[in-house]
Amino acid sequence: MQEYIEFETNDGIRKVALDRLVLKVSSCSQQGASYHALTMGALESNPQNATLLAPISKLRFDELRGKHPSLPLLRREMD
Repeated sequence: MQEYIEFETNDGIRKVALDRLVLKVSSCSQQGASYHALTMGALESNPQNATLLAPISKLRFDELRGKHPSLPLLRREMD
């Protein structure tokens, strides 16, 4: 059975299949870190091509990483 996770977006609540979810953390020396949920299209297999779904809190990010450690993770370092 497919598992879905809900996210609050600008367009309302959106459910994303767990196998389509990608997490992203962007680190900046001046502003700290920001966390985002991204989603891959039905035919997409490369997490690098995922599109932004919604910003998420560090708490939610940590919760998702802890519960689903196999989720793809993108990291971006900025100055």
